[in-house]
Amino acid sequence: MSGPSGADLDRAWRVISAQLAPTPLLPSPALGDGIQLKLEIWQPTGAFKVRGALAALSRESPAGAGVVTASTGNHALGVAFAASRLGVPATVVVPENASPAKLAALGRFRARVVTHGDSYDAAERHALDLAQSGPRFLSSCSDPEVIAGQSTIGTELLAQVPGPVTVICGVGGGGLASGLGLAAARSGRMPWR
Repeated sequence: MSGPSGADLDRAWRVISAQLAPTPLLPSPALGDGIQLKLEIWQPTGAFKVRGALAALSRESPAGAGVVTASTGNHALGVAFAASRLGVPATVVVPENASPAKLAALGRFRARVVTHGDSYDAAERHALDLAQSGPRFLSSCSDPEVIAGQSTIGTELLAQVPGPVTVICGVGGGGLASGLGLAAARSGRMPWR
């Protein structure tokens, strides 16, 4: 897999800044002086994953085959939101034991929801099988457009915080960390710690 290019990052920024309001930074004295939290929970789906989904689906045609993805929840919600917002066909495959709250939230958006298997791995295998019939498989963390979408958090953060910044993020599949690293590298404000 090749990573997103500078043009991909710029394109993702244009898409995200047109679709989503910047999320705020709020001080968190309980965690320590100077610590601020970037409130991605304020996104329309409650998570940062909507950024990558919007960036990726904005490259798809509403008249095309669309995308298929696998998720246990947050990426599925991001893709379903983006599909609704952009009019792109989308299928999200979630495990049969997915959170009932996530399944209910998915029902509010324009996406076909398929439950399959008892784990993420089983859902992903099924999504990959479905992709063989035409839709593009969209990885929740290793797709270059998804990573470019996640990089917009770093771009926003750099506009919100002058001077040196230390960023701490969770590392699951690595899409968020990769996007933040790319934003930092492009900023000229390296190194982030």
